[in-house]
Amino acid sequence: MLKITEQNYDVYRHVFCILWKHMSAKSGIGYDGAGSPIQALVQFELKSKAAAKKSLIMGLSDILTWISHAPMDLKENINNELLLNKLPGLGKLNAELKDVVSKVVKRGRIKNLDEYYLVKEMLDDVDSDISMEDRTKLNELFGAFENRVRKS
Repeated sequence: MLKITEQNYDVYRHVFCILWKHMSAKSGIGYDGAGSPIQALVQFELKSKAAAKKSLIMGLSDILTWISHAPMDLKENINNELLLNKLPGLGKLNAELKDVVSKVVKRGRIKNLDEYYLVKEMLDDVDSDISMEDRTKLNELFGAFENRVRKS
């Protein structure tokens, strides 16, 4: 999973800004206008560093899912810009997110909201490369987590 700490927060924030720059240009949404994820992140940073970290993890997960469906030339451009800035490339970022799935399946339990939302992204992505067996197991674990949260 993406481990965002005080020490690496700025690195992952920079990654997010690059990813959002490309996504906003492709979708026609303003980069840092009202309602943009960049502005939301700034607001979280002003309120709470912990909330900003959680927001950044979720934003990276969402945007990496979107990028997985982007044309190859766009993925290459994004990856090149990340690497030029000495940041983790798309392969490393995706591997970190997919690692969550294997850990959750192996453990047999979703332990927190961060994992819940990452698993949700993987399940919602019908093109993800998780096996049917893992998909079935993740669906069960997903439901079990929701039931646990409802009861508490």
